[in-house]
Amino acid sequence: CGGWGHLLGDEGSGCAVGLAALRAIVNRWDCAQNQPSFCADILELAQIHSVPEIPTFVYQAQKAQIAALMPAVEKAAQSGDPCAAEILKTQGALLAQTALRLCRNLQYTNPRILPMGGAVLKSKLLYSAFADGVQRELPEALLVTASEDFVPQRGGYYFWLTTRRL
Repeated sequence: CGGWGHLLGDEGSGCAVGLAALRAIVNRWDCAQNQPSFCADILELAQIHSVPEIPTFVYQAQKAQIAALMPAVEKAAQSGDPCAAEILKTQGALLAQTALRLCRNLQYTNPRILPMGGAVLKSKLLYSAFADGVQRELPEALLVTASEDFVPQRGGYYFWLTTRRL
């Protein structure tokens, strides 16, 4: 579930947050509305000078360049920007839906879930929306945190071992 890359999904990632922020900026531009407080920071991070330059940036940027816009959204959310807060909450909820879809597919009713990735670990608001979404649907789920020696691929390997037939 998920893992289809930043053009097809990648919900809850820094790239998804960055793209959502860029969409908010161009949508407000189109509607002649005031820009969210993160607009200037986003343009600076993207090294562009005006909103009409956003499409050129997006279609030439690497995923990491778009993900690098997330700190501006996080900063704005912490300062009370409702648009930034909504972006982070939405991405957290979408990430929760992906985790829940996986749990349903694997028929897990009381899973241990280890959220990984920069966005969910760096944004309290995104993490909170993720955790709330999971707990609402699967109250028996246990959200765990990674230890310093944790290697994400190990979980896939252990799952493979349990399903392997000799």
